[in-house]
Amino acid sequence: RREIEMKGQIFVYNNQSGVVDLMEPLFAGEEYETRIVQTYQEIVEGVLQGNVTMLITDVELKQDNGFALIEQIRQISPIPIMVLSRQDSEAAKVKALKNGADDYVVYPCSPLELLARVKAHIRRYQQLTGLTKGVGRVYRIDDLVVNDVTRTVTVCDREVKLTPIEYKILKLLVQEKGKVL
Repeated sequence: RREIEMKGQIFVYNNQSGVVDLMEPLFAGEEYETRIVQTYQEIVEGVLQGNVTMLITDVELKQDNGFALIEQIRQISPIPIMVLSRQDSEAAKVKALKNGADDYVVYPCSPLELLARVKAHIRRYQQLTGLTKGVGRVYRIDDLVVNDVTRTVTVCDREVKLTPIEYKILKLLVQEKGKVL
């Protein structure tokens, strides 16, 4: 049996387990790993670590507000976000898209259409991020945050003032974490 190199990880945050059961073999056939996440914190950690290729969520969640979740994830990452929900009202669709979702699919839906939409969003995202690789990233190591968008550094949520050279050196060290420089 050969090992398959996965193309990426799709996080699924949804309260309808039947939908998730359908997704796993569908995405695995396209070499995407499906990871079921149980909490908002898991999503944030995965996004910040760069482990998430796409997020699929519902807007009707037991423990969280799905619309607020979309808005919060969008503030920290440009990853594709798809809503997969039984909620088919125009108001819900518009609100999700306004809050930052890239797509809204009402289920039950065609598995092949769902797969095609997911692949299209991932393809487009990867094309766009390929153009801006390494620009405007936020690097986190424990309590250290180097925000390349705002060119700020914080340690334990306190801003640290650095000269431009110090900032460039720190950014390089964070980007190349674990390597001898």
